[in-house]
Amino acid sequence: TSNCGNCSEMTIKIEEKTKALQEKDTIIQELLTLMTKFKNQISNQDDLMKLLSTYNNTLMRH
Repeated sequence: TSNCGNCSEMTIKIEEKTKALQEKDTIIQELLTLMTKFKNQISNQDDLMKLLSTYNNTLMRH
């Protein structure tokens, strides 16, 4: 079978697009990981603020 000029060009373009999609998927996964860490940090900060508030309220009563 003989390859036309278009076939090799299209193969290169498909490989480039596939690589670009894989890079985007990697970036999305990294962003999801960062968002999960950020969410956990905010949740921990909220818990800490509640504890501090409770502690301060306890001190005020004594």
